[in-house]
Amino acid sequence: MASLIGCDYKYYQAIEAGTKDLKLSMVERLARPFGLRAEQLFWDALPETRLTKVPPTKTKRTNPPVRKN
Repeated sequence: MASLIGCDYKYYQAIEAGTKDLKLSMVERLARPFGLRAEQLFWDALPETRLTKVPPTKTKRTNPPVRKN
């Protein structure tokens, strides 16, 4: 993803970790590979794009093991 938006992978990792504040220009760069406008990244439900056409797979959630004392 970092190469798609034209930034260093360390900077992208910092974005993912939430340790970098983003400028609007970076939000626009993040939206571009998905065929979205910057404001669409903040919508509750993203529109279908070429990257989101594959339906999400359902994962079976399991409860953590019960600890017995």
